[in-house]
Amino acid sequence: MIEQATRHVPLRPMWLCRVDAHPWPCASAKLDLLDAYADNRHGLRHHLSELKDEAEDDIAQLDSGNRPHLTDRFLSWVRPHG
Repeated sequence: MIEQATRHVPLRPMWLCRVDAHPWPCASAKLDLLDAYADNRHGLRHHLSELKDEAEDDIAQLDSGNRPHLTDRFLSWVRPHG
């Protein structure tokens, strides 16, 4: 099992990668997620949609209530199999 400190997971409430400090999901996190949901792209989009909503709420609280639009960051890179 990969230790938490070396996994590309979000640092909340800023939603930056704990490993490389890039906006999460970073490139490595995307690859990990695609691998984990290889047979369930619908499930991946659902999971990321929920995380997107949480991220928008968290970041809005940090930015005086200004709610960011994170759809592209969280969802645009997930393509259906085909």
